Amino acid sequence: DEGPALSRTVHRFPMERARALCADAAAAASRTLFDSSLSHAEAGLAAAPRSALRLRRALHNIAGVAHHLAGEYDPAHEHLQRALALAEDCGRHGASHDAYVDLAGVLGDLAANSCMRTELEDAAIALKRGRFMLQRAHQPSAAAQACLHNVTGWVAFARGDFEAALTSHQEAHTLITRLPAHSGVPSAWGHAALGGSIAALIALQRPRAAERLAAVAVQAVEVDELDPRCAPFARSNAALAAITASGGEPTPAAARVAAERLEQVAAELQALLGPQHSTTRQARSNATLALTGASVGSGMEPLFQPALGAGIADV
Repeated sequence: DEGPALSRTVHRFPMERARALCADAAAAASRTLFDSSLSHAEAGLAAAPRSALRLRRALHNIAGVAHHLAGEYDPAHEHLQRALALAEDCGRHGASHDAYVDLAGVLGDLAANSCMRTELEDAAIALKRGRFMLQRAHQPSAAAQACLHNVTGWVAFARGDFEAALTSHQEAHTLITRLPAHSGVPSAWGHAALGGSIAALIALQRPRAAERLAAVAVQAVEVDELDPRCAPFARSNAALAAITASGGEPTPAAARVAAERLEQVAAELQALLGPQHSTTRQARSNATLALTGASVGSGMEPLFQPALGAGIADV
C-alpha cells in the first residue's frame, strides 16, 4: 500500500517550497529589497500547509518586517498581529522549539512598529510582555533580548528619557557583540544600538562622546554591510554630532558643510527607499534645517531603525 507514503511525499513538496520562499523573503528583507521580500513571503504563505504553524508565523513576521522597513506601518501591524496569534497557537500545540522565544521576537517587532507609529504605550506594553516571555523561555535568547533592549531605548528616547535610552542601547550593544560570529545576527542590529547611543548622547549634551562614537560607527559600517541604509544612517549621526559639538550654533561655513553631508545622506536614502519614505523625508528636512544653523532637536532629528527580526532567525 503506497497511499500513506505518497501522501507524505505530496505534503513535503509544499513545505520545502514554503521553507525556501521563507529563506528568500528573509534574505531580501535584510537587504532592504522590500517588494521582493513581500512577494516571496506571500508566495510562501500560499504554499505552506495550514498545519505548519511556526512556518506561517515566520512568513507573517517577515512580511511585517518588510512592510515596516518600507515605511508601511499599518500593514506591518496587521502581519505582525497575525504572527503573534500564530506564535501563541504554536505554544498551545507544542509546535515550536521554544514558543516563548518566538513570542518575544514577534512582540519586539510589534513594539518597534508601534514606536514608529508613535503609539508609545502600546510599544511599552509589548516590550514588557516580551521580557516576561524571555524569562519563561527554556533557553533565553540573547539575540531577542538585545532587540528588546534596543527597541526599549528608542521608546525611552521618544519619551524624552535620554539616560534610560542610553543605558538600553548600551545593554543591547553589549549583548550583540557577545553573540558568536556564526549566530546569523544582522550587522544592522549593532548599528541600531550604536545609532541609538549616539542619539542619546547628543540629546544629553555630550557632543564629544557622541562624535567619538559616531566616528567608530562610520568606520565600522564601511567594513562589511549587507543593509545599505546603515552607512547613510551612520554618516547622518556623525554630522548631527558635529553640529552639536559646535555648540549648536555652527558658523555659516560649518553649516554648509553639515548641510552638504546631510543632503548626500538624503540622496542615498531616496535612492534606496524612495522620496516618500518617512526616513527620506526626515533626512531632507535635516539637510534643509542644517543650512539655517538650526540645532539638533529643533526639527533636526536622528535617523534610526530599531532592531527587527529576533523571532525569525531560526525557522
